[in-house]
Amino acid sequence: MGKERNKFSYDTEYKSPFDSPRAKPKHASKQIGGETQMSQTDIKVRLHRKAEQR
Repeated sequence: MGKERNKFSYDTEYKSPFDSPRAKPKHASKQIGGETQMSQTDIKVRLHRKAEQR
């Protein structure tokens, strides 16, 4: 018997463009095209205000 080739061998060769760390499904609700909607400055200001309220 020879080596059996996986029917879906193309799955292992295909690399999704959405596997980058910036485009994970966990954060998809806060992203557009893998990029955040808010600037870094806005995020820092928002977190600083939230910390002051505590």
